[in-house]
Amino acid sequence: MHDEDIDSALAMINLEGWGYTRVELERMLLMDPEGSFLYGDKHTLGVITSVTYGHTGVIGHLVVSEQARGKKIGQTLIERAVEYCEGAGADSILLYATADGLPVYRKFGFNEKRQLMCTKAVLSEAGHGPVHNQCAMMTSEDLDDVQSMDERLFGDDRQKLLQLLFAQYPQHSWKLEREGQLVGFVMGRTTPAGYDIGPWECTSGPRDADRLLRAVLRSFGEGVVYLGVFADHLEAVRMFNSLKPLKTWKTTFMVRGADRYPHPEGAYGISSLELG
Repeated sequence: MHDEDIDSALAMINLEGWGYTRVELERMLLMDPEGSFLYGDKHTLGVITSVTYGHTGVIGHLVVSEQARGKKIGQTLIERAVEYCEGAGADSILLYATADGLPVYRKFGFNEKRQLMCTKAVLSEAGHGPVHNQCAMMTSEDLDDVQSMDERLFGDDRQKLLQLLFAQYPQHSWKLEREGQLVGFVMGRTTPAGYDIGPWECTSGPRDADRLLRAVLRSFGEGVVYLGVFADHLEAVRMFNSLKPLKTWKTTFMVRGADRYPHPEGAYGISSLELG
């Protein structure tokens, strides 16, 4: 996929009801210009995206046109994305699968690890929390410490993701320090569909994690927000439910190859389904 293919890809994706936007696909091409693929000739019949971080690959969007199903196009796209990630040095690949996708991914050696809860919620003044809550806006000088924390909690180096999100949305990037040391951060971003939260990480406990969440919510103002947390992280789920979701759904975290991904309590919210 190249920049000139985005409109065709979006037309097919959203005809299938997924609601993705140009911003998301442009971000994937910025992150990994050679990692996204189309299937089709005159018309796009399938799309898959992927991005690599060190020894980790992430498969994101996989959409096949209804008119082309049953022709193994999805399997062909998965094969291509896996081939790309492994060729870039990844010895493990992760993704978040819908119930329909589970049987297909199992055939390619992906194993279920955890359940992820996703929400769409309406922002409200009550959910913003106090104006002064000890969090501060992140600066470029914080990125090294943020990257070090993220690598410990995610399991690989996502520097290029963190730098891109901060460069695009510094006003939605927040940190929390205790005694001069970084203990947590959260990053948010805007899309035509609303706001996204993630990554959201904190090593000093749920009260500080909640402060970070409220800081980024306040920076958004009004609108719709999207967030994903692991179902077995009870404190993250409690804060997730405090947003009074309009809609919730589950996906399954799956890994192929080396399982280097820890399950730390400090990882509260994922970046997104397509970014890991």
